[in-house]
Amino acid sequence: MPTPTRELTVAAVRRIADCGVFELDATVAGAPLDYRAGQWISLHLPAGARPPAVRGYTLAEPAAADTRIRLAFDAVPGGVGSTYLSGLSGGERIPFTGPLGNFTLDGAADTVVMVGRFTGVVPLRCMLLEAAARGPAPRRALLLQTAESPAGLVYRDELAALAANTPWLDYRAEVVATDGVAEIELLADLLPAGTDFTPYLCGLSRVVRPLRAHLVERGFARRAVRCERYD
Repeated sequence: MPTPTRELTVAAVRRIADCGVFELDATVAGAPLDYRAGQWISLHLPAGARPPAVRGYTLAEPAAADTRIRLAFDAVPGGVGSTYLSGLSGGERIPFTGPLGNFTLDGAADTVVMVGRFTGVVPLRCMLLEAAARGPAPRRALLLQTAESPAGLVYRDELAALAANTPWLDYRAEVVATDGVAEIELLADLLPAGTDFTPYLCGLSRVVRPLRAHLVERGFARRAVRCERYD
């Protein structure tokens, strides 16, 4: 278990969707946290049968110039980490390690195609916000956001507004079945020809794995398909 190297103080926790998605605002001790959009931090929570419960949570906003950060998470039934975090009221201090992960836009091709199921959209949204505000922006980006219910399309209005004001971004949101292949069917008419784009996939394994397999069959090297799974 990695030893925590920083500490955050919780400022606020709020539910942002009826399907149980929360945002947590916090400040980090010391210097601002330097990270790339798409990365996450590992919290060491005083919860569970054998604390600390170590859980990873995605950084939901691009890095700020000050010490503020924002995390996003969904309340998993019976989940030790999300149950603890969703009950906080502010002022709690939590050790953490990070930033961690390499699911970022670094080295992306001119065109990126992103698919995010449910809270899998969180790191993708963060990447797009960073690219729109600070660059470098891809020549073209397509984001397909999916969920099993309309409530699960978190940040939908914000993403639609971002796409309307960002010439290089195309956005589509769809309610889909739970079979894990619905995204493949949706992408059939959306993907550019060939393999001259970088795919980014984020969600549960049952969604990411068939999508990756489909793209490999299409001609992508397995390592060329950028993936982040939450289970």
